[in-house]
Amino acid sequence: MTSNYQYNDLGEGQIRVLRLRRGSLGDPVDCELHTVKLNSPGPFEAISYAWGYPDYKKEEITCWGQPLHVSPSLYTALLHFRQEETDRDLWADAICIDQSNDSEKGRQVNIMGTIYSCATRVLVWLGTDTNNDIGTAIQLIKDVNKHFEENYVPSQDEVEPLHLIPSLPDNSPLLDVSRWQAFKNLLDRPWFGRVWVLQEVGLARSAMAFVGRSMISIDEIVQLGLLKTTRPDLYHIPVTPNVGRLCDAFFSIWSSFRGPGSWLQKRPILREYAAFHQRTVGDTFVDVLDTARKFEATDERDFVYAFLGNSILYGSSP
Repeated sequence: MTSNYQYNDLGEGQIRVLRLRRGSLGDPVDCELHTVKLNSPGPFEAISYAWGYPDYKKEEITCWGQPLHVSPSLYTALLHFRQEETDRDLWADAICIDQSNDSEKGRQVNIMGTIYSCATRVLVWLGTDTNNDIGTAIQLIKDVNKHFEENYVPSQDEVEPLHLIPSLPDNSPLLDVSRWQAFKNLLDRPWFGRVWVLQEVGLARSAMAFVGRSMISIDEIVQLGLLKTTRPDLYHIPVTPNVGRLCDAFFSIWSSFRGPGSWLQKRPILREYAAFHQRTVGDTFVDVLDTARKFEATDERDFVYAFLGNSILYGSSP
């Protein structure tokens, strides 16, 4: 019987990068772990996902030919992120951190903010297309954002220039209830309610959400959530996606993480929302922690640990 994979110790300032070996969707998951220096890790993408319930039945992958067991959520993510022609360098906490070593876990948790900010891109795994409607949700997100961005004119005089855009006619396909139900189903996925993912995405240069093989950028999802709460013609659609936590996360948490290369700077409407909030409110670290209480965590300490990478904590402006 082959023994389970044994981790080597990490030195100061080191992390492990997961090399996901190439393969087709149905092939066994094979990987390698490489130790690198955090200040020069080479290009890698970081995975953000919901772990699932503690009593889940683990799935087996191989690392350097030895068995390694992971959650069903991460296992499915690896199946979908694997490329057929080339290996892929990734970072996933449950694999790259020795979960049996409490001392290592403590040290690595303290630098997770740096890990996610160093990643070339954050891959947000939301699960598979269980409702068969992710295509509908993605198309709605793209269509609504395109409409408002094409008609959006930033103004120094108007606090909310979005209100200058005429209301959508009642027969607009952008108001179709069935399409908004698909968006609601998307936001009901567990990832949107977890506390750890707030830092993982907040520090990302780029963040792409995946449902099965379908993908859309996080900034597009967040922007539609903000539009749903601020535009009367969208607010009154008789479908209520859970955009409250999304908007709270944007204003009180993600806006304070933003940097010059952040995804929050990529869309003019998001930039306006974030800049206006920072000018008029200016959240403190206590506000960040207060907003975090609306999310879920397995360990109560995570409500603090999950935000150690926030610049507000160190008195720095975003």
